Order: sequence, then C-alpha cells, then structure tokens
Amino acid sequence: MEFWRRAFWKSFWIALRRCRQDRRARVFVAKVIFAFVYVIGYAGYFLIVPWRQRDGGQALAVYGVLFGTAIIAYFALRRSHEIDQQMLTFSLTGRPEAEPSQPDQTSAAVGLYLAKRAAILSCLIGRAGSEILHKDGKVEGVTRQVQNTWLRENGLWQELEENEGALMSAADATWAGADRDSIVVWCERLRLLRWVLGMDPQLEPLEHFPRPDLRLMQGLHERPEAPQASVMPWDVRVEREKAAAYHARLVAEFQVRKLLPQDPEMEAWSSTLLEQYAGSSTDYLAGTKTIGELEEPELRLLAETVFARVQYAMYLELQLSSDAPISFGSWLEHRAPA
Repeated sequence: MEFWRRAFWKSFWIALRRCRQDRRARVFVAKVIFAFVYVIGYAGYFLIVPWRQRDGGQALAVYGVLFGTAIIAYFALRRSHEIDQQMLTFSLTGRPEAEPSQPDQTSAAVGLYLAKRAAILSCLIGRAGSEILHKDGKVEGVTRQVQNTWLRENGLWQELEENEGALMSAADATWAGADRDSIVVWCERLRLLRWVLGMDPQLEPLEHFPRPDLRLMQGLHERPEAPQASVMPWDVRVEREKAAAYHARLVAEFQVRKLLPQDPEMEAWSSTLLEQYAGSSTDYLAGTKTIGELEEPELRLLAETVFARVQYAMYLELQLSSDAPISFGSWLEHRAPA
C-alpha cells in the first residue's frame, strides 16, 4: 500500500463511500485501518516505553507480538485475495497487475513524436475548453491566437493532423458541438501519453471514472520535447486489456437498457455477462458507483472514455514497438477491423 500516492487516497475515499453495500470496499478499508493501527502501535511502543524498560523477556515478547501479528495478517490477507492481489494495488475490481517487463528501449524518434503529440493534444484540450466557455457566454478570450502562435514558435504547427489544423484555424466560438465534445477523447489520449512519457507515475484507473480535466495540460507548454517514453508496450497492453474488459461490461449494460439495437445473440451474451457481475460487490466500479448504478449520461460518458482508452492504447502498443513514428490517423485508416 503506497500511502503517498494520490491514487491511493482516492481509492480509499471511494471505498469509504461504498462501505455499506460493497464487501470489497470494507476489505480495503479494513486493510488501511489495520496498517495505520499497526504503525501507530509500533511507533507508540518505542516512544512511550523508556529504553531501559525494553530489556530482556518483556522486549522480546512485545517484538514477537508485533512482528508475529504483522506476518500472520499479511499472509491471511494475501491468501484471501490471492487472485486480485489487493495488498499491492489500488484496484477494487479484482483485476491483477502485470509483472514488470524488460523489453527493448523505445525508439528515441518515437518518444519525441509522442511528446510532440502530447503538446498538441494539450492545445486542442485548451481550445476545446475555451470553446465550451464561449458557448456558455463565460469568456471572450484569445485562446486561438495564443495557442497557434505557440505551436508555430515551437515547430508543432506542421505536426498537426489535417482535422486538427482545421479546428485550430477556425475562428473563436465557431466549433460545432461534436468538436467541443471531443475534449473527452483528447483528455483520455493525453492521460495515456502523460503516463507513457513518465510525466505521471500511474495511469488513472477506470475505477476512478476519469473525466475531462484541464490539469492534464500542466507542464506541456514548458517542455514540448519531453524525454523518451518510459513505459513499454507490455505495460500498455495490460491497461488496454483492463479497458477492454470494462468496454465489454458497458456494452452489456447498454444492451440490457435497450440503448443499442436489439439482437438476440447480443441479448443472450449480455445476460450471461451481467449474471457474473450482479450485485454491488461484484460489478465494475465507476467512482463511487458501479456501472449498473450509473445514470444514462454518466454511462455514456464512461463508455466514451473507455472506448478512447482501448483504441488509443492499441495504437500506442504498436507505436512503442516501432522504430519510426506512425500517425494515429494513418493507423486508424490501415488497421484491420476488430
């Protein structure tokens, strides 16, 4: 349990909110409380009991109780959660983390290309945020002028894909609704890139229900040429497989709510899948709710986020294995149908 990570405390907060109806949450909270009580008790013994009173059999007995309790608790918890390895992860969904891999180093050219893409995505997100505020009548900014100047000064304008160049060139407050809504997809792609480039130590788990966040832009305008990728293809594949499992669960939920065209085979498959995840202690988490508890707007937002992660992780898995940059648009055009 890595208490210093923000993701840990977010998982703990979610678990506290779900304690009444979710057995997984109760187990997670119990682990955290035990860890804190143990540390406090251990430290308290050394601080409260004078050194001269720790000699002989009494000290050995106390040490034996402290260490023995820790070892018994560790193996008991590890055995009861052998599959999901929650002693070592923040996940409350029971999905194991992958073993670290040792593949060859990513190409420097690919690393530089991905760093440039991260900077470009930050500009697209900033512009989308400005367009949303324009639509709501909350701002009259100069985002277009400032960002386009920055892109040109840093040699990134020519790196824009065709549709991106058209969007960035458009006058302020002229984006269509679908273009403004692209902020969801862009944020998820940038979230993956920040993790791949080592700017964030951990990819925000889908259990936390990642949402569009302008804070993802931080640090990118100061360093358009970041260090090369620090995450390898196997690591990306693990996250892609997790997202694919979420995607399957979401498709089943859409099917059962009749938000997709009805299909007898799909209905049978969805019913079978839903049987596996029936109940608040087994369904996939989405923040403080499970997928089955989400309202339709939340469900659609999560589905868009999950699909963006699956798709972009597939692309990054290939890109990190390549010696030369591959544009996302080119990959989409040529990849084999799923």
